[in-house]
Amino acid sequence: MAPPGDTGVVGRRVVQYIVDGFLSSLLPGLAYLALFPLAFAPAEPDGSLRNPGLALIALLVLAVLWIVVYIGYWVVWPAKAGGRTLGMRLLGIKVVRAEGGEPSMAQHFVRWILLLVDGLFAGLVGLVVILVSDRRQRVGDMAAGTLVVRD
Repeated sequence: MAPPGDTGVVGRRVVQYIVDGFLSSLLPGLAYLALFPLAFAPAEPDGSLRNPGLALIALLVLAVLWIVVYIGYWVVWPAKAGGRTLGMRLLGIKVVRAEGGEPSMAQHFVRWILLLVDGLFAGLVGLVVILVSDRRQRVGDMAAGTLVVRD
């Protein structure tokens, strides 16, 4: 079966991964910069935290914020925007179902979860898998049944 579009977009995907990684990390990164000093800087003379409960709350807030922002950016946004993140839109690529059509939110979720694998070693795992696969898919694309194509 021929892919529903041109999958020869490896260079664009590399740049898109960098752009989207930066953009999706902005808000959690700023929250980290704001909350970390508040929670961990005030220490007793022996180096222990004055308020370990505040440190725990700060960590939980950061973890929840990170998850919510990343699901919003990598799952909800592309599911509502024709298979495109901001980086994909800038670089003229989009995610499609392998058999054609727009991917479901569940497919975008599978792709996002498997960024944990594809993103290993600064994305090298995903890049190698893309380069050796017939349809230029990373592990997340294979599991989700999706392709990234020229828009």
